[in-house]
Amino acid sequence: MTKINYVDLATMRYRGSFSYIDDNRRVVRINNNTKLKIESLGQGVARIYFVDRRDRSIQIPNGFTLWETDRNVNVPPRIIYGYGSFFINWMNSYKLFQNGVEVLALRNQMQQSLEGVDWFEYDVEMSP
Repeated sequence: MTKINYVDLATMRYRGSFSYIDDNRRVVRINNNTKLKIESLGQGVARIYFVDRRDRSIQIPNGFTLWETDRNVNVPPRIIYGYGSFFINWMNSYKLFQNGVEVLALRNQMQQSLEGVDWFEYDVEMSP
């Protein structure tokens, strides 16, 4: 495996989204032996945890740290079901680092859907 000392920001592309509302888990394959999963726990809280190739929970691999970008603080792992997990919430944005290299970002998009009745008209005014 090639050692990466830097990340070209072009490689940090949009890879999908995660919802705190539904029961779907987001899965990121780290390598042939390790996957990262994100699952909602309800009430706007989710956990990030790791599993092996047989989908069995494992400890957070060495070198992985989570950073909350809004407060600029490290997110300490917590033990749940005997294994380390990172807990996140819908209001903040996060960066996951592997050996000091940013490898994943969870960005709060701070947007809301607009729903309305059919008899109104809807448009967008672009800022000057």
